[in-house]
Amino acid sequence: MKRIVLECILVFTFVLIFNLFVYINYDHIIDFTHCYSIADGLKIYKDFNIVVGPVYPTLISFFLCIFGKSRIIFDIINSLISVCVYLLIRKNNKNAILFILTPFFLKGIIAKYNTFILLLFYILYELEKSNNKYKDYYIGVLLGIVFFTKINMGIYLIFPTLFLYYKNIKVILKRALFFCVASLLIVSVMLINGVFMDFFNYTIMGISSFSKNNTSIEFPILFIVITIIYLIKKIKTDKLLIYMMCYLFMSYPIFEQYHVINAIIPTFFYFTRDIGNFSKKFIFILFVIIFIFPLIYGDNLVANKKSVHNVWQCNNPSCFYTDNVILVNNYLNDYKNYRLFFLNHEAYIFKLIRNEPIDKYDFIWEGNMGKDGTNEYIKEMDEICDNKKCIFILRRYVFGQLSYRIIEHVREKYIFIDDVLVNNSGYSVYTNDAYLKYNYNTIDFNKK
Repeated sequence: MKRIVLECILVFTFVLIFNLFVYINYDHIIDFTHCYSIADGLKIYKDFNIVVGPVYPTLISFFLCIFGKSRIIFDIINSLISVCVYLLIRKNNKNAILFILTPFFLKGIIAKYNTFILLLFYILYELEKSNNKYKDYYIGVLLGIVFFTKINMGIYLIFPTLFLYYKNIKVILKRALFFCVASLLIVSVMLINGVFMDFFNYTIMGISSFSKNNTSIEFPILFIVITIIYLIKKIKTDKLLIYMMCYLFMSYPIFEQYHVINAIIPTFFYFTRDIGNFSKKFIFILFVIIFIFPLIYGDNLVANKKSVHNVWQCNNPSCFYTDNVILVNNYLNDYKNYRLFFLNHEAYIFKLIRNEPIDKYDFIWEGNMGKDGTNEYIKEMDEICDNKKCIFILRRYVFGQLSYRIIEHVREKYIFIDDVLVNNSGYSVYTNDAYLKYNYNTIDFNKK
């Protein structure tokens, strides 16, 4: 028992430090901002756009309301979720601690909703292995929760039930009934709050656009291929591996490092549970040496990150200050009577440090705007700016998932003011106010 407690403390500490100081990417900020916004009184789907189900952000928002709406609370709660994941992994792999604390796997269990999905997966898997006479009811409820946490995973994890019990229709009906019960409860809450149609638009109607615009294949896809080959070979002797086979698809449609790492965690720890101590030590050393690359490769840090300021006392919800954000934010303080549109990757950071609520125009990523969202967003922004003075803050160099059509529309329709630069990168400023353009030379763009 003492060893287990010590291991849990180690996992919690390593994951928390990793979240706070080592691996900070924009998905981390997005997940935190959504949870923070709900805790601050905004309505999910109605006041801001989000493409995942309501369970995770709503659940975490409760903890933020109780313990404080700051990023460190968010990271502590998610680190505790990671400890729960570890305990379920350890149940079948006593030496999991050797692997879980490597940079490779720490990246797979960082503070994001996919780690919560991993926890739900392991609970489902352990229930399936158990002899609990009520397990079919529990599994049905859990499948409903999974579905309304991440839609595609809810669909994928229904297949193991069909695969394992296609000859036992009673089991399928029990699980289907309680899946519907859990789903109806969640849908009812959304209907009461008037957000169901917005949920349907962003998560269901927009899913094809999301898949089309976000599918990417990087080197880590090799891990998925190797894992699938292994599972196909072993599934004849262990039918429950169908759960792991289906969980691999959580990386679709974004086959980049984080999603692939998270997807292969169950299979990896299943594979390593029976190998000898010498082999485990060898693999541990191999992982430390080879898979250090997640720390130095890819999107591991917010661009131009300056520092994390007073993170232990941080009441400001972001703590993600950057040179560019500080510069432009100070400049914008003089233009409070304008409608500000932050059409760039740091939009949420701007809103957080300015203590302003986020809205759907801060997240103009392809696939995140619902059905025909691009045209609707353009139309709505133009209508706003027909009646109000507006300033648009665009990333000078557009990359990634930002909507090029919306960015190009702003560049073509509105008046260019100037570039606000830090180290040759930064933002371009546009407006619908010709007077501002005429007097732009009186603005101190380099004011600190």
